[in-house]
Amino acid sequence: MKKHLQTSVMVGLWLLSVIVFTPLAQAQTITNLGEPINTKRFVEYAPAVSNDGKTMIFQSNNNEGKHWRLYQSNLSESGQWSNPSAINSINNFQGGAHYVAGPSLSKNADTLYFCASYDSEGKNRDIYYAVKSSDSWGEPISIGSPINSDAYDGFPSISADGQSLYFMRPDTTGEIKNLKAKKKDPRKNKDPRHIKIGDDGKVTQYKGICYTLYVSRKDASGKWQKPEVLPNVINNGCEKCPRIMPDNATLIFSSVRKGGKGDFDLYVSTVDVKGNWTEPRALDFANTKDKDQFANIPLSNEVMYYNSKGRRNDDIFKVSPLPDYLRLQKYTRLEGRIIDSLTKQPLEAEISVLVEDSTNQNTKIRALASSPASDGKFKTKLRRGYKYALEIKAQNYLPYIRKVDFSDHTKDDTLHVLDTHIALPPAHLDHNIRLMIINEDTKQPVEAHVKVVNITKNRIVTLNTVATGGKYTSQVESQSEYTLEITALGYDFFQGNIDTRKLNRGQDYEATISLKSNANKLILNIVDSETKKKLNALVKYTNLNNNSSDAKPVTGGIVNLFLNRDSKYTFEATAKGYFFKSFEIETDTLKAGQTIELTVELDVLKMNAKIVLNDINFASGSAKLSEDSYVELGKVLKLMENNKEVKLEISAHTDNIGVYSRNMRLSRQRAQSVYSYLIKSGVDKKRLISKGYGSLKPLVPNNSKENRAKNRRVEFKVIGTDRK
Repeated sequence: MKKHLQTSVMVGLWLLSVIVFTPLAQAQTITNLGEPINTKRFVEYAPAVSNDGKTMIFQSNNNEGKHWRLYQSNLSESGQWSNPSAINSINNFQGGAHYVAGPSLSKNADTLYFCASYDSEGKNRDIYYAVKSSDSWGEPISIGSPINSDAYDGFPSISADGQSLYFMRPDTTGEIKNLKAKKKDPRKNKDPRHIKIGDDGKVTQYKGICYTLYVSRKDASGKWQKPEVLPNVINNGCEKCPRIMPDNATLIFSSVRKGGKGDFDLYVSTVDVKGNWTEPRALDFANTKDKDQFANIPLSNEVMYYNSKGRRNDDIFKVSPLPDYLRLQKYTRLEGRIIDSLTKQPLEAEISVLVEDSTNQNTKIRALASSPASDGKFKTKLRRGYKYALEIKAQNYLPYIRKVDFSDHTKDDTLHVLDTHIALPPAHLDHNIRLMIINEDTKQPVEAHVKVVNITKNRIVTLNTVATGGKYTSQVESQSEYTLEITALGYDFFQGNIDTRKLNRGQDYEATISLKSNANKLILNIVDSETKKKLNALVKYTNLNNNSSDAKPVTGGIVNLFLNRDSKYTFEATAKGYFFKSFEIETDTLKAGQTIELTVELDVLKMNAKIVLNDINFASGSAKLSEDSYVELGKVLKLMENNKEVKLEISAHTDNIGVYSRNMRLSRQRAQSVYSYLIKSGVDKKRLISKGYGSLKPLVPNNSKENRAKNRRVEFKVIGTDRK
């Protein structure tokens, strides 16, 4: 490297540090990589190690301007890292970047993702990528919208299959919890970072910036889709540095949360084949009181590289061996061949992969490309630890179900070839089944799941076909008896029989299946809160148990809705010229089929009218909006969009617990957080003002826990409208 990457040769000042921890089963050895990767004077940060473990790219300020730049080192056959070299095609792009950071390598180490600021002022930090040609990296290419935004988009991590990109953005309010740290008092052993955790486990104070973790996925055409916020089990309020491991399933990230050792600690969570994340587990063998970040586990699964505090600055460390809970998920490549059962010729077929859960329900997780007619072969990679079913369909052939048991996750099988070909019998399909599935009471179509089994020949026709719009069709053989099973959420289970032995050749079987609802009927009345006049409105509602949503127009002020039993629903009623109203209903205490009636009163949008939003929440003692607040604020955005003449005052209120001046300051900050969110979401700032009233305007006396909760609120008051 240039002179700026030369390290000290003074013996004793730069020794390789080794720390040994001895947990229950085996000892983890933590090693500072030392020279030539780490230096004494500069920071080495955010290591990205290739899947084969032979290439490392990291960021460092080891240059004349002390700017963040990217450097590359390669591992020799003898196990030594080479002197890092600057990646000039990236660092010097457009005259030199103000900031280049957070590298991430693709599966074959031929594409490098990173974040950078190439504008003249160094303010806009976006995600870029560069492609390797021969041994050189090409010029940076912006990944563009929808991943890059007006906000900071940083520290990307590309999945091994290239289909998912994880990254981070500052929390939605842009709030920087940059509290001034006091000097550490050894007598009281105070922590200078001022980290505080609320009763809900979320960070209320942190001297630094908290981030939210996102993921964007490619669609079938290869285009990146709108980023999604990772679920609450991951995003606890103060996250950073997501890294997805080579198994596409293990995510290691940094977080400040309850139970941590101090600053950002490393946590691991794994996503299952249905997309559900496990509760994060702290990597306590590596975590310290300082920042621990940017973990990498190469495919060998023998070592983890990461960042932590060195003797003076952040350095790059490695640890091995790894505990069992950090073992990467195993996959087996499944191969098979589809043929005609009579001619033995290969067939083109459509293949769906379903995974079986503990209740023996099958959920489709993947559709494979059709096997070509030239050889009938197919292959797919399946994660171990699950039982699968292959649902195979070909035109003019009977459908076929093949079970595959990969539930033993300890096996190291990298290849599993089906020992027998999948032989599809030519269809002598003399009959069409046409079913219309409806609600017994309303006669409306019901979307249901249909399973049909030929019990005469012990053959599954359809395993879990969705009857979209209530319609189901399939072809079946003659001289056979079939069982029909229909399930739909909110309805009683239906089972019946179809006997094609009783049908004439070519005769179709048509039937209307009426499902008995076990749902509860809700009669909803929408009226003006003052005149009691019935309103034309719109009601949107969501079943929180399965996240299904629907919307119904309300004509003449009344609408009938059907709710599933043992479920919790959220509702939003809106009407032109009125404040929206949100409310919840739980059906777990209602009897099957019970009818309830509810009247919802909407307040007209006139001067000084107020509304209190139920779900604008903050962590205890913090002005950071919780994630569930965005849904409620989305309703405010819609209200402002539909009522262009309206101007609002945003006011935040506290209870009377604590110091008066602090409550005033906190309420102002909370009102400002809501204001900032709405402005960033497109509302003209001329239509909004924010105020904090502290404990000056309680709704009820602060004499109980319940009353104090009511007084902690965010209100919206109309301060401008064309209505009196």
